[in-house]
Amino acid sequence: MFKALGRAVACLIVLLLTGFLAAFARGSAALFFAYYPAFSRKITWALAKVFAGLPFSACEIAIYLILLWAVYTLIRVFAKKRGLGGILSWITGVALFACCCLLAFTAFWGLNHYGPDITETLGIPVEQYSAEELAAATTYYRDQANQTGDAMQRRADGTAVFADFSVLAPKARESFTQLARTYSYFATPPANPKKIIAAKAMSKSGLTGLYLAFTGESCVNPDAYEAAIPYVMCHELAHGQLVASEDGANFIAYLACMASADAEMQYSGAYSAFIYCYNALFGADRAAAQTVWDGLSDGVRADIEATGAHYAQYEGAAQEVVEKVNDAYLKGFDEEAGVASYGEVADDLIAWYLLQNN
Repeated sequence: MFKALGRAVACLIVLLLTGFLAAFARGSAALFFAYYPAFSRKITWALAKVFAGLPFSACEIAIYLILLWAVYTLIRVFAKKRGLGGILSWITGVALFACCCLLAFTAFWGLNHYGPDITETLGIPVEQYSAEELAAATTYYRDQANQTGDAMQRRADGTAVFADFSVLAPKARESFTQLARTYSYFATPPANPKKIIAAKAMSKSGLTGLYLAFTGESCVNPDAYEAAIPYVMCHELAHGQLVASEDGANFIAYLACMASADAEMQYSGAYSAFIYCYNALFGADRAAAQTVWDGLSDGVRADIEATGAHYAQYEGAAQEVVEKVNDAYLKGFDEEAGVASYGEVADDLIAWYLLQNN
């Protein structure tokens, strides 16, 4: 019992320290973020270089081993009949480990959530926009999707054909090399994005990718619909560039895709940008959304329909649970909209459209 009490006190101390770091970053942003990004990048990129040569995610394997160890030690508690004291000791031990991981994650990367928006960093003004501006931007991205989609090889059912994951991964990395020529904030990532091993389980959770800061690995679900995979790769690589917010990572993924000279990268970026803007427009003005939709090429329509069918097979309770966990995580780092922030990239895309057309 004393061991459990000691661990409980240690958990409280670690959580207080984590909260202090978050409060300091939030309250002293101007001073703090003059130094923190360079520190965060140095740590996470050094880790990424260490594990870059592995064909799988070291962090994903570590997570599975930790879960197995937790189950093994719990079984030992019951096998040795250690009673309530043993169970409490196990629970507080797991809790302490989780709290220490949270502290390390927050210290090395998580505090980037409190930094300035990437659009502010890049000098792209984002404001509130009218439905008319949203409709104009959606039309712009539709036309981009149509144009880039015309360059794609397509199957008999009209869906686009993409290269294998191993071919797309270095292209996604190279897209940031190209983006860095326009915006010096970015640099060539230290490693290519990697496949998640548990792809089907991840699909059932509704996740298409993860940035694993403990090893600096940008990981992508290879079971995501193929037209989205290059874009998702760039999204996770954007997190590795310290773009912590989801809407910011989505926006940078678009810029990176379009900076590439590769047709597959460009189509995936334009296709994804159109979908985000169209969904926003559909919620604001259905008549305008229908007008934009009517101008879609057959190929882009085929990919959108195939995307819906692909993800519909995984809908269920698991997605709802993961969404709630992800929502709590995002709100915990001051993304007040939670998972809804995935859609707020529409504001960034409208700003980019206006910047390109004024």
